[in-house]
Amino acid sequence: MVIATPGPFMLAAIGSMLTALGIAAVLVASIIAAWFGLFGDPARGRRRCPRCWHDLSATPGRTCGECGHTARSESHLGRARRRPVLSAVGLLGATAAGLVIGDRISEGLWTRLIPDGLLLPVYAYAGNPGGHVLEEMRRRFADGELTGADADRMLHAALAGDRFARPPDAAWLRRYALLAERLADTISRDPAGEPAALRRRFVDVLCAAPPVVHAAAAPDGSALIRVEVRDWWPTVSAGDLELDLTLACGNITERSLFRLSRRNAGPAGFTLWSGISTPSWNDAHLHIRARRRADADEPWRESGGLTVPVTVSAPGEDDAALVPTDDPQIEDALRRVFGGGLIHHAEGTLPVRISIDRRATASPEFEDHLFGVEVEVRRNAIPVRRLASWWAGGEVRFTPGAPAFEVPWYDEALLAPPPAEDESWTLSIRGRADLARRAGHRGRVWLGAFEMPVRIESMLRPAPPSVWLPVPRE
Repeated sequence: MVIATPGPFMLAAIGSMLTALGIAAVLVASIIAAWFGLFGDPARGRRRCPRCWHDLSATPGRTCGECGHTARSESHLGRARRRPVLSAVGLLGATAAGLVIGDRISEGLWTRLIPDGLLLPVYAYAGNPGGHVLEEMRRRFADGELTGADADRMLHAALAGDRFARPPDAAWLRRYALLAERLADTISRDPAGEPAALRRRFVDVLCAAPPVVHAAAAPDGSALIRVEVRDWWPTVSAGDLELDLTLACGNITERSLFRLSRRNAGPAGFTLWSGISTPSWNDAHLHIRARRRADADEPWRESGGLTVPVTVSAPGEDDAALVPTDDPQIEDALRRVFGGGLIHHAEGTLPVRISIDRRATASPEFEDHLFGVEVEVRRNAIPVRRLASWWAGGEVRFTPGAPAFEVPWYDEALLAPPPAEDESWTLSIRGRADLARRAGHRGRVWLGAFEMPVRIESMLRPAPPSVWLPVPRE
């Protein structure tokens, strides 16, 4: 249990809350006063003097026995009693309180009127103003206005979501992911005390959360299994996710292992191709076991498992539908595709990036071609990274949301040093039918190989964020 002592920040928070309550009280009281001054004393069928408001129910005629005033007509005796001074004061007070609240809203200070206990619900359902509420949460936590217990409660509530938004589905990503990210970032800046313990609980909750996984046969009846994973991990930590995939049909099983590293990227999905070569099975099950770790020096933790039904087709049909070709036009086109060379960034994960321009194959002569190539980058004849890429030639477009490349291997130590003037950089390009099958079911496939020297350009800015990268095998 956390016991908070009233410090200067807490006193400021109490003062801010009292001010907000005072403004709200003035607004409510002013509205009540204005309403009562205008509508608070109706006649309700009574006969009253319109000057002194004496009850004339038992008095005949229209002359008041108290003040001597004679009403102009019988209807004047049924008028509602107005209090102009009270209504004017009420309207003035409501206008002043409204102007103060409007000024705070325009400056984003309206969020300071929200009690601590309502911050999270208001953030989750505020829509566009949610940015102001989020900044108010961060401000209160950074200024010490929220105790460790408050921050712990908010963080766990954000990680748990609600019944309409469970992590890491789309609704949770929209409502809570940014909040959890910002809270984790704020907590991680203080390595000691309660914030460190909060960050540890934050990592514990995330490590226990399994990813959302969907599996399906590859497009056009390919025998490969496409595994789509929807996951989220905060930038506060380089989280690793390992998926152990076992495809089973009856007593036949095939196993594939993927280990991917999350660095410098926000919420996003990605696609894995398991590489499992399936026999002529119509129905199978993909058993998935997930493990996580927050950092490379921490132990792996079990993150749950699930079983996904999947329908697959016979690989023999795929093999028969792919027609090998050694057309020299293809090699010329591939040289143009990768002719942009390499870019070396000053820092970041995977600092050497390959320039790819697939427009070189977007012409009628390649309409029935499927491209699947493995590209190896060599620095002074030493391999430093590989890229697997696939696409369809002609005017065929890629499947929305499905990436057309993988990074199966890279050597971070050999990639990091900046290029020297006397270094040689080359690309070794090899055609692969298994990669081409990811782009389609039927077509001509180039299975040749060649090497080409390329130039490398240095960039001072960091490398673009990488969504998921495999951890290089030892």
